[in-house]
Amino acid sequence: MNESFRSAFDEAYTKRKNIMRGVLIWKSVTIRRTILLVLLGIALSATITLSVFELIAPRMFMNAELDELAPRARSLSSAVAAEMRARGDLVVLDELDNLAPFFTGEAMWETQAYLLDINGVVLLPESSRGVNILNESERAALTTGSELASLRQPIREENSPRPVGQFLAAVVVSYNGATKAIVCLLKPMPVVDIVLVALLRTLRLSSILSILLLLPLCALAAIRIVRPIYNVRNVAIRMANGDLDTHVIVRAGGEIGELALALNTLNSRIWQTQDALMMERARVLRILNALDDGILSADEHGVINQINPPMQLALAIRPGDSLPESMMAAFTEAVRSNEQRSFEMPQGQRIWICRVLPLYEQGRAAGAVVVLRDSTQAIRLEQTRRDYVANVSHELRSPLTALRCLLEPLRDGMIASEDKKQEIYETLLRETLRLSRLVDDMLELSRLQSGALALEKTAFSPLILCRQIADMIEPRAAEGGLSILTDLPDELPICFSNPDRIEQVLIALLDNAIKFTPAGGTVSIGARALVDFVEISVSDTGSGIPPVDLPNVFDRFYKADKAHAGHGTGLGLAIARELMSMLGETIGCENLPEGGARFTFTVHIKNS
Repeated sequence: MNESFRSAFDEAYTKRKNIMRGVLIWKSVTIRRTILLVLLGIALSATITLSVFELIAPRMFMNAELDELAPRARSLSSAVAAEMRARGDLVVLDELDNLAPFFTGEAMWETQAYLLDINGVVLLPESSRGVNILNESERAALTTGSELASLRQPIREENSPRPVGQFLAAVVVSYNGATKAIVCLLKPMPVVDIVLVALLRTLRLSSILSILLLLPLCALAAIRIVRPIYNVRNVAIRMANGDLDTHVIVRAGGEIGELALALNTLNSRIWQTQDALMMERARVLRILNALDDGILSADEHGVINQINPPMQLALAIRPGDSLPESMMAAFTEAVRSNEQRSFEMPQGQRIWICRVLPLYEQGRAAGAVVVLRDSTQAIRLEQTRRDYVANVSHELRSPLTALRCLLEPLRDGMIASEDKKQEIYETLLRETLRLSRLVDDMLELSRLQSGALALEKTAFSPLILCRQIADMIEPRAAEGGLSILTDLPDELPICFSNPDRIEQVLIALLDNAIKFTPAGGTVSIGARALVDFVEISVSDTGSGIPPVDLPNVFDRFYKADKAHAGHGTGLGLAIARELMSMLGETIGCENLPEGGARFTFTVHIKNS
């Protein structure tokens, strides 16, 4: 039951769909124009045919009537001549009764026959006897020939709206070489008019019937022609609306089929071009999103239509928003003048360099592209370079000044005591060694940062290394009134790194802790095993590092405690960071809650 109902429903739906499609096609302008054109062609053809017929047919009918009357006149002339020969010459004048049946008063075939004498006077029929029906020109024409066939000019009869004319056919009757009589046939013109009117009416009726019969045929033909065009039109509209999955089913041949194939080809090429553009757009967006610089594009009114993540993060804006007020003035000026504009835009601790590049399409402003570059790092790098030069100059100037101040008294002989001279010599040696360490540290840091130093990794025990360094650094700590504590487990896994550089980093951290820990304090060395590496730490009980200085403790020549500015070169921690980076390890520092600071670094465990 359900299947039969569904089948009936589908059939009804299909019929309704076909009817609606037919109604839509009937509404087509092209179909209406095609049918109208065909009907106009038929009507024009019928009009021309009727016009030509009305112009030519009367003359043709007149000639045909004349051609028909002439043989009849000759036949009657032969009969009259035969009667003359049988009865003699004067029979025509004396005994006309034998010829009366041929010339009765009643018209045969709408034609009236007359027998005339040589002067054109009627002899037969008796009802018209004595009437002269030939004019001078007609009698003159008969004298020069034996026959006359002509159309008498119409004359307007009294009380008649139509002019009336006559067809005339006359043949002379000769006997013994002389003209004895004239046979004349007359047929009125209205008879021909009646025939012509009937024919014209028939032609008009046939034209109307042809139009009525051809109308549905023209409609079917127009629908058959227009339906493929209608399908192509629908596909083109869907393509224009963005539906590129559609295509034309090619069933027609000729130019319409070629049009459908061309549209399908255009659709496939648009699809390919769209895919290429989408891929290119995605590639460009990936490139823009990967840039560190912020980039956005806005229309001529300053409304954002495209923006990359760095710009969104920097200015907290998104597509559809208007440009910030800090940018709008430069944006408006760049769009108005079609010239690039650049300006600095401070924002908190950052300094942005903003460039506005106007966009013009077909001679009119289409917005602009805004590029935002964070110049804070560049400014900091420039400041770091200047500070580096200043710090190097300062670190070199201090020992050189000390050397100069000690050498000048020796040169001038102002120092006479040997003990004083030995003290000066020891100071000179100490400052020279300090200068040498500074140069060595600078060269070491330069080699590390340039990547010219190769670090070979081997397996070693971090537990043994920490204990050896604690024993080695303990005498120096004792000189400053400090104690070295170790917080080491009984066992640590074997690590894989460069033990000499790990030792150098650990010593640098211990030197830094001893330097900034007051007498009576402690410096601790700790270690613990984690999943993939061993974490080694150095902590002290000093005053700690100011929070503002924590991000910069590993910078070159940076000294958090300005009171200890004369201790060391300020490059130990920078060298330690570079070494850890080259070994693929991490290093960091933090303040302890109970006071002091702790430095930690990692050493990867050897894989089994």
